[in-house]
Amino acid sequence: MEREREGCVRAMDGGGVLGLLTFMAILAFFTYLSRELEIRRVASEIELYLMLFKVARDRALSSTVRKFGELSAREGGRVDLGKIERRVRALIETVIITPEALDPFGIARKMRFFLRTADAILKGEVERIIPRAERCEVETLASMVEASRALNYVYKVVNHSYTLAKKFKSYWLLLQLDALLPFIAQE
Repeated sequence: MEREREGCVRAMDGGGVLGLLTFMAILAFFTYLSRELEIRRVASEIELYLMLFKVARDRALSSTVRKFGELSAREGGRVDLGKIERRVRALIETVIITPEALDPFGIARKMRFFLRTADAILKGEVERIIPRAERCEVETLASMVEASRALNYVYKVVNHSYTLAKKFKSYWLLLQLDALLPFIAQE
């Protein structure tokens, strides 16, 4: 009987509470560690897609610059690829901001105007870089610039979302981006 009473007193001396607190602390630590490891895993998958998008963007840019260089060299004279690359990069970085309206009346006409104007400006810039290019070559180069622009835009949007999610360590934003990336890459 005395032994039983001694066991009860020893169990209530705080050893059980200390053990419980230690267990809770270890559980909280491993929960945090698990979350951090999952964030790193998802972030590494997103970084692979970002690298894929960056390589595609850089290849499109170099292909476009190379085509501009070939057509410039065909005209004769000295070709400054650095200058051409800066001009093409500026064209690729250009973003067209379309109009937004609460009243949709006339929005199609406005959109058509903006798209035609943007297309005319792009072709004018291409002709400015290569003055003696034929019409079909200008169309081809303008299409190459548009494709490079689209790849650049996709890369920048995905990189922005990734940077934002990583900065705030937002697991849910990373998961959403990770879920969308296969579909974006497929397009």
